Amino acid sequence: MKLTHLFYFSDLKSEFYKVAKKEEHPYHIVAPSFIPVITAISTFCLVTGISLFFHDYIHIKKLIILVVNLFVSISLWGGLVSEEGLLGFHTRRVLKGLQLGFLLFIASEVMFFFSFFWAFFHYSLSPSIWICCVWPPPGIPHVNYFSIPLLNTFLLVSSGFAVTFSHRAAKVSKNSKIARGLMLSVFYGILFISCQYYEYNTLSFNISNSVYGSIFYTLTGFHGTHVIIGLIMLFHCLVRVYSGTFTKQNHLGLEAAIYYWHFVDVVWLFVYFFIYIWGSS
Repeated sequence: MKLTHLFYFSDLKSEFYKVAKKEEHPYHIVAPSFIPVITAISTFCLVTGISLFFHDYIHIKKLIILVVNLFVSISLWGGLVSEEGLLGFHTRRVLKGLQLGFLLFIASEVMFFFSFFWAFFHYSLSPSIWICCVWPPPGIPHVNYFSIPLLNTFLLVSSGFAVTFSHRAAKVSKNSKIARGLMLSVFYGILFISCQYYEYNTLSFNISNSVYGSIFYTLTGFHGTHVIIGLIMLFHCLVRVYSGTFTKQNHLGLEAAIYYWHFVDVVWLFVYFFIYIWGSS
């Protein structure tokens, strides 16, 4: 028995699947599962834990446990969706619905980052008297955008080419080429996170140093979080490639991970050109 089956009502699951097979419509009747509830609770606990961490009520180790718990819940949920596809429930209508849902998710992420860029341009184009009408504010050193930020830009752009190579290979069912592209992308992503961690440790200002520090660390930090999520998605796809679950006709999970990774790449280009280059000038 698979681990994901533990979260199903076994009797209801089999009954729902029998009904789904008999129904003459292109939609999929989803079986009951505890995983959405667990994911919602994990998300609430993580948001609460972050707030408590910022006020020194919990240690970083407990926060890491909450993050891992959420990622495990999301991974199990993704595994269930993959299993439903392997069982033949992902018809063309269902696949279109999944594609539309993921595109709407990407659109929500665009608006999420748009809010941070709005705050950045609001304070940088019209600095208030509280920061001496200067941007960056006095006491904030200029960030050298020709060092680590430029290297990170090269890494993410290169990873974008690598996942594009995997996408083209998936259309002709070349699993070996898909795996090579994904492994290269994961490698570049890990290097990116490592370089960003090193940059955070070498910068002479922190998140509490005026509005500039708040916007800089919030925007780059959330982008780094999205890179980590993208790495998990790509690694999950790499495992599925070696298990042989992707086909020429059905590789929606891989396409979703690739689109998400391209979104992360584009956001970083905006971060590099506006936050690092234009914002530090």
